[in-house]
Amino acid sequence: MTVAMTNQVIHCFVKTVDNSRHLFLSIVYAKNYYIHRRALWNDLCMHRGFVGNHPWVMMGDFNVSLELDDSTIGGSQVTIAMREFHECVEYLCMSDINHSGLHFTWNQRLNALDGMLKKIDRIMANDHFLNDFINSYAIFQPYTISDHCPAILKIPLNNSSVNRPKSFKFSNFIVYREGFEDVVVKGWRRVLVGHRMFQVVKKLRWLKSPLRKIMWHHGSVHKRVMKLKSDLEEA
Repeated sequence: MTVAMTNQVIHCFVKTVDNSRHLFLSIVYAKNYYIHRRALWNDLCMHRGFVGNHPWVMMGDFNVSLELDDSTIGGSQVTIAMREFHECVEYLCMSDINHSGLHFTWNQRLNALDGMLKKIDRIMANDHFLNDFINSYAIFQPYTISDHCPAILKIPLNNSSVNRPKSFKFSNFIVYREGFEDVVVKGWRRVLVGHRMFQVVKKLRWLKSPLRKIMWHHGSVHKRVMKLKSDLEEA
């Protein structure tokens, strides 16, 4: 249900089919010029009073980076636009939802190799949402026909993490294991068609399985650490 709307944001109230749970959702499409975005920041700050202590998510194209490392090309100083966005996020007590996929969500030149990449699309939530919908997460998928990558919010209503993609943890020790370099070389030589960032993501995704196999052959790292601690204490 739409609660309110401006030319930069649509505020909605969402209920589950069985009416057992609810949340507020703000879908953002911010203006290009930072002065025009001030109306959006003001609107979001006012909406916080309406939301109160209820779960709240805001997502979409904010048209500005939040951190210095959200751009492949840029200065070393925080701009006025970034500072105003940061102040708004802090006032709203919002933070990025756990996410996977691309970090840079916008490409200045989609079909070129030298385009600037930025993270200007985000999915953020307040603490009430993060506490009530614990296993929720965001996915930033590879670019398709748009210069923005698709951003998807997943909300498992049964609080089960069964369908949630398992995070891949890279253990530094496997670089010294037999077969590691061969696996990486083979994965990076795979021929793929598409944008360079898409190719990188696909290759990294392909490497997860063979690298997990190397770690599996090494044995449980946790058990080995506990065994070594026990041996150390005994010594």
